[in-house]
Amino acid sequence: MLRMIRKKLLNPVLVKLDEISAKLDDVGRNVNTAGTIEVVEEKSILSIEDRYITAAPSVQNQIDIFQGDWISEFPIEGILSGNAAHFTADDRVSRCNGVVPVAGKKILELGPFEAFHSYQLEELGAGSVTSIESNKISFLKCLIVKNVFKLKTEYLHGDFREYLKSCEEKFDIVLASGVLYNMTDPIQLIRDIAGVTDTVFIWTFYYTKERTDIQYMFENTEPILLHSKYKVHKRIYEGRDAKTFSGGEKPYSMWPERETVLEALNDAGFDKINICVDHSLDAGGNHLLLVAEKS
Repeated sequence: MLRMIRKKLLNPVLVKLDEISAKLDDVGRNVNTAGTIEVVEEKSILSIEDRYITAAPSVQNQIDIFQGDWISEFPIEGILSGNAAHFTADDRVSRCNGVVPVAGKKILELGPFEAFHSYQLEELGAGSVTSIESNKISFLKCLIVKNVFKLKTEYLHGDFREYLKSCEEKFDIVLASGVLYNMTDPIQLIRDIAGVTDTVFIWTFYYTKERTDIQYMFENTEPILLHSKYKVHKRIYEGRDAKTFSGGEKPYSMWPERETVLEALNDAGFDKINICVDHSLDAGGNHLLLVAEKS
């Protein structure tokens, strides 16, 4: 009987302590090395003062939601955005279009970043564009671009690797620009792309030990073998907290070697490869632009 009384008395106390502990956790309870409790106040993305605008509607208002965080320069006179002329001077899509025209084609775009390639695809007459972005900031930027230029592109927010795994839909072209070298398994991405299309446009950096100026980004010069045969190199990200960061969600990625890219494409059934650009002077590293097709 005494044990039962004790249990009834203690349980409410334990419940209350659990509730208090949970509430402390909710507001960011942290115990530092000195043993004192620090309570970190949670902050929303925008303070209440910043959520509203009192100016008349304008394109600049939309762009200023991410003021100072744009890389790309909008092709609209008088608009303040980024400094890179991606919308107008980036020729990656136009070069690939010279090999396989995009007009009227059903296209899947992986990792649109700031939507400049979506814009170009529509300018070239693409029949439809489905574009998948996992970065929340980049996804919202894409929606702003879509709204400003009245694009028809459908933007999906999620991981395109997961999308490709279960996708039963087929596309005329997959555009994979700037994504291969941000993967922890670029070989698997190529294989998954091969499951949804017979034509892929790829722009990617690739690893070469001759680029000693960027060797600091990698763990070592010796390759790691993916799937027992494909040579890749582990690149450690820096600056992942920057709002303009456009790499993967992991703290590292695997850069393929040049021949690795070509071999993996060929093994996946892309036996016709047209190399549009093979450049070694880019400050970021050597890069390839190619169109790969299945016969």
